[in-house]
Amino acid sequence: MEYLTVSQITYALKGYIDNNPYLKDVLILGEISNFKDYSSGHLYFSLKDENSSLKCVQFSFYRKNNISSFKNGDLVLARGSISIYEANGTYQLYVKTLSLFGEGEYLLKLQKLKEKLASEGVFSREKKTLPYLVKKVGVITSLESAAIHDFLTSLYKRMPLTVYIFPSLVQGDEAPNSLIKAVDEAIKYDLDCLVITRGGGSKEDLRCFNDEMFLRKCLELKIPLISAVGHEIDTTLLDYISDIQAITPTQAAEKVSNPLDYFKDELNNLDALLNRDFILYIEKQTERLFNYERLIESFSLKEKLNSYLLFILKDQERLNIYINRYLNDIIFDLNLKKEKLDKAFLNRLNNAYDELKSKESIFNSLSPFKALERGYSLIYKENNVITSKSQLKKGDIITINLKDGSLKAVIKENEEDL
Repeated sequence: MEYLTVSQITYALKGYIDNNPYLKDVLILGEISNFKDYSSGHLYFSLKDENSSLKCVQFSFYRKNNISSFKNGDLVLARGSISIYEANGTYQLYVKTLSLFGEGEYLLKLQKLKEKLASEGVFSREKKTLPYLVKKVGVITSLESAAIHDFLTSLYKRMPLTVYIFPSLVQGDEAPNSLIKAVDEAIKYDLDCLVITRGGGSKEDLRCFNDEMFLRKCLELKIPLISAVGHEIDTTLLDYISDIQAITPTQAAEKVSNPLDYFKDELNNLDALLNRDFILYIEKQTERLFNYERLIESFSLKEKLNSYLLFILKDQERLNIYINRYLNDIIFDLNLKKEKLDKAFLNRLNNAYDELKSKESIFNSLSPFKALERGYSLIYKENNVITSKSQLKKGDIITINLKDGSLKAVIKENEEDL
C-alpha cells in the first residue's frame, strides 16, 4: 500500500476545502474566547458554542470592517472563509467582518438591501445635475441641529438664495416616517434642488438614512438630491442614491451656490467674448467691402491691362524656365559626351601604354645586351657589329663589350691569314 506524507494529506484537504463554494463565504455565530489583539494589528481568537470551538484569525487590513471593540464572552457574527493552516494542520475561519450579534444582524440586513438596490440599477442610474443658477433650495433637517445653522451661514456668505426648510426628525425609530413626510412636502414646491442634511453621529443615529421606504421616496424626486449626512467617515445608503454627495452641511451649501465674485467673473468673461465677437464681425464686414471694391476695379480698363501684363509676365517667366531647362539639358548632354570621350581617350591611352610595355618586354627579351648578362660579348669595329671573322683582318682595332664594361683590342692574326 502506498503511503502519503503529512504535507500531502494536508494539502489535499486544504485544496478540497478552499475549492468548496459553501466555505468561501460563511457567516458564523459564536462566543469569543482566547481573544488576543497583537501589536501587528492581527486578531486571534476562537468562536465557541455549547458543543464546539472554531479557531479564527482576522488580519489587520480587515480590521477597518469592525464596528465595535471585542472581548472574551462577546456573542458575535463573524463573516469570512474556511481554510486549513498548513503549519499545524488545523482548519480555521479567516474573518473579514466581525460585529456584535445585534449589530451584525443589522449590518447583514443593510448589506442585503444594498445588494437589492444595486441589482435594480438604482446606484448606476444617470445622476441629475444642478442648474447653472440655483435660485430656490429645499432643506430637510432638524431645526434643533447645528446642521441648518452651518448650511445657512455658509450659503448667505456666498450668495443669498431662497431657502425652503422642511423640518424632520433625523434619528430614532420615528425618523424614517418623518423624513418621508418631509420629502412629500418638498415635492409640492418648485425647487431647483433638495438638500438632506444633519451633523455627525453614531451608526445607530444614522440608521434612518438607510431605511428602504425613505430611500425609494427620495428616488421619486425630479430635481437633484444632495446628501450631507454625518461627516467624511460616515456613509449611508442615502449617499449612494443621491445625485451629489457632500461630507458636511457647509460643503452642501458650497455645492448649491456660487460666490457673487464668480458671477462677476462670468460677466467679465461674457463682456470680453462680446467685444471679441464684435471686433471679428467688423473685421469680417470690412473684408467683404474690400472684396467688393476689388471686384468693381476688376471691370476697369486699367485693371484689364494689368491683367494682360500679368499674363505676359507669367508667359515670359514660363518661357525663361523652358529655355533654361533646354540649355541645362544640352549642357548635361555635352557633359555626358565629354565624360564618355574622356573615358574612351583614357582607355585608348591605357591600351597603347599596355601595348608599348608588351613590345618593350619583347624587345628586351630579344636585345643582344641581355645576352651580355648571360656571359656573351659583343664585338664592334667602327660601330659595326662583327658577326663573322671574315669581317676582320690583321691589325684591325676592335671594341669588345662585356657585361661589366668594354675593352679595346688589336687583331694580331686571323686564321684565314695563316
